[in-house]
Amino acid sequence: MAGSSTHDGGRWSLRELMRERLTHEMLDQFAHEPTGLVLCVDAVTLSIVSSAFRMSELLERNVHLVENVTMVDDAGNYLRRQRLPQLPVLYFLTPAVESVNRLLDDYRDARNPMYGACHLFWSSRLSDALFAKIKASPLIQSVAACKEINLEMCCRETNVFTINCPQVERRPPCPPHLPSLPPSLPAHMPAHLPARL
Repeated sequence: MAGSSTHDGGRWSLRELMRERLTHEMLDQFAHEPTGLVLCVDAVTLSIVSSAFRMSELLERNVHLVENVTMVDDAGNYLRRQRLPQLPVLYFLTPAVESVNRLLDDYRDARNPMYGACHLFWSSRLSDALFAKIKASPLIQSVAACKEINLEMCCRETNVFTINCPQVERRPPCPPHLPSLPPSLPAHMPAHLPARL
C-alpha cells in the first residue's frame, strides 16, 4: 500500500520505509511551495528515487520536473537543461566530484542562476574538500538547506534491495594492516561456508 504505511499485512516493507524517509526528510517541506519545484538528481540518486516513486507520485508531492544533471549525449557532452530561475530546486545527489561540479555549474553566474533557491540533499557524507568547494562558490548565496540523508540503496522489490554506493567499490576489501585470508581454507572451516559468504 502506498502512502504513509510502513508495513503490508503485518510485514515490514523496505520500499515503504525508503519512500517514507525520502518523503519526510526531503519532499514534505515543499508540499506547499506555490510554484512546485525541480528535483535534480545524478545517475545513482535517480535510481534511488525511481525505485521508491513513480513520476505521478512525485507530481502529487509537488515535484514538477526531474532532471538528471550527469546525463550525457552520444558525444559525451552533458545535456542542456532549461533555465528556470523562478523555481526552487531540490538537489538529491551523491557526494561525488562530477555531481558537485555539475551543481556548481548551475550557479556559476550568480546574476543568472539555473534555478531559484537551492536545497541540497546528499545520499551520503559530503567530504570536507567538496563542502569547502561549495562554500567558496557563488552557489553558497542561493543555498537554503543542506542535509546528508545517508540513503544509497535501491529497492528492486518490496523487500529486496541493492546497495547503490559507488564509493564502496573503491575501498580496499580489508584494511592493509590486517592479514589477508590464507590461500586455502583452514581444516576446521566447513567447505560450504565461503559459498554462503
